[in-house]
Amino acid sequence: MNTTQVLEVILLYREKFETMGIPKVEFSHTNKPPNQCMFETTMPHCHGMLDRIAEFVESGKQSNLEKGFRWIGFIQGVLWMNHVYTIEEMKGHNRTTHPV
Repeated sequence: MNTTQVLEVILLYREKFETMGIPKVEFSHTNKPPNQCMFETTMPHCHGMLDRIAEFVESGKQSNLEKGFRWIGFIQGVLWMNHVYTIEEMKGHNRTTHPV
């Protein structure tokens, strides 16, 4: 993925979270998430992560871009686990400059 692809994937996933009515929530990175349904905790957290990933990409630092890649991988794992996208669909998101 290049920076353009990362930003387009962020937009795609942001639209998906908003369409699904998922709010943005930031959980502490040192504490476990609240003891709730996994969907209710992980999906809002992933929605909140998207803004930070955009900041990483816009910084222009290679280390931040790599961090953004890892975070997208985390989000994609959560999306797959919650039956939002298939792995094949997400492979397509990573390959194209116009995600579907």
